[in-house]
Amino acid sequence: MIFTTERFRAKSTSRPRSVKVCCRAFDVVPQRVLESWNESLKKTGRLYPKDYWPLPIIACWLGGTVGYQARYLPEYFGDAPLRDQGLVSSEGRHTIPFEDTKPQGPLAVSNGFYEFVVVDEIDSAQPIALEGHELEVDRD
Repeated sequence: MIFTTERFRAKSTSRPRSVKVCCRAFDVVPQRVLESWNESLKKTGRLYPKDYWPLPIIACWLGGTVGYQARYLPEYFGDAPLRDQGLVSSEGRHTIPFEDTKPQGPLAVSNGFYEFVVVDEIDSAQPIALEGHELEVDRD
């Protein structure tokens, strides 16, 4: 969410001159934080999450049909690490990404039952399905 001076109006129609007017919902805001927010507000006219959330880690889909929106994340969150959600479906989570900005990761073997078809069998009328413990290293 972007906090603009337009969103936080005082009871009159004038714009607030400082973040203090915008922060009535907070019980305690340290003075140094208010000064930092005021500086950002004066510079850009907005408060972004990067202005008040110091070390976020963003976990969301970075690819597919929603991936093109990820290019806007640095504007809102700065240089926060971006972690892709990985392969997820209505049946569950299937991979666990281990690196920022990459969707691939190891299979989440505890989250479902998986069967694998040997590449040579893929066009067979009744391909042989293997369970995880039956897989062989370096065999497709």
